[in-house]
Amino acid sequence: MIKFCVGTSFRNIDLIEHADRCNQRGKGIIKEFYGSVENEIFSSISFGTGKEHASCMDLVKFVKKAKRYDIDVYLNVNNLRATPDFVERHKDKISDFLRRLEDIGVEGVILSAIPLIEFATQNTNLKIAVSAILQLDSLQKIKRLKDMGVHRIILSLFKGRDFNFLEKLKMVPDMEWEILCNEICRFDCPFLPQHYLHRSNPDFAKDKTHNYYYKFCYKELLRDFPINILKTRFIRPEDVPFYHDRLGIEHFKIVRRESHPELIKFFMDAYCSLDYDGNLMHLFPMFMKSPKQLNSKSRLVIMNKELDGFLSYFYENRPDCGNDCFTVGGSCDYCKRFWEERHLAHREIKIAQVV
Repeated sequence: MIKFCVGTSFRNIDLIEHADRCNQRGKGIIKEFYGSVENEIFSSISFGTGKEHASCMDLVKFVKKAKRYDIDVYLNVNNLRATPDFVERHKDKISDFLRRLEDIGVEGVILSAIPLIEFATQNTNLKIAVSAILQLDSLQKIKRLKDMGVHRIILSLFKGRDFNFLEKLKMVPDMEWEILCNEICRFDCPFLPQHYLHRSNPDFAKDKTHNYYYKFCYKELLRDFPINILKTRFIRPEDVPFYHDRLGIEHFKIVRRESHPELIKFFMDAYCSLDYDGNLMHLFPMFMKSPKQLNSKSRLVIMNKELDGFLSYFYENRPDCGNDCFTVGGSCDYCKRFWEERHLAHREIKIAQVV
């Protein structure tokens, strides 16, 4: 079964009923919501000022309602500064926090710091998922985490078209796999660790650089538009069944939790339908700050249906994207060629229709 995991602030409780309406369609279902809460122990990855972080009371209300609709809740604890010393100093508080999550009815926690993962697997009955922040890109790394007691791996942002790697995941039994759908970052972005470190800093909201590295990535994606967008590892709604049926991936992550609730509903509708006829850029929260953008003209347009068949090349030919892309001197120019050929064909059709 195709299961979507949707990011939200737990303050947006009406999203649960919208998820239930999506689930009535009988295609992909919203099985989980994930988000973060304010607490005295951890800072968590934040793309904004932290205002999207709910309180524990918000979480209690959200979980109670979600359970009525058979929807699970996971809590993000994406703290990157949890050293072994930090965990040792705060172990009683951390244990109390995890115990409270169990009592509330939270299904599991999403962790990115190895010391926290080690502690949690030994001190809670919550399910433990490993965040994509760790960029797990080998079976060796995954095996070590499985041996710790992890039950789910959220795969590296950049492995979505590495089908040699994705097919080998079947060699690791009894593990759940999750992959990101609409998070994009410049392919093999050298600044990705800095993105995460920057946003996990509790002083982020006061930072006068306004996350320089994140803005740098944003600008890079707009150079040579839309080629750099095509190189990112997004998954279109239509391509979700491909990953599910051929690779056995069941969980698909829809980001981001700090997005406007109406945008989150829009993302949910598009992905649960497994079919989307519109501007692909509207599915990327990096470029969508307000639901008003859905009805306004944009200079950034990639019609989703124009990418039908785009993914097949990567599965059939297994290109070495990291080393053989034409932008780094390699010979593969598939993304560029696909777009140019597709648009040349469309222009010829339009001209013929006019004539």
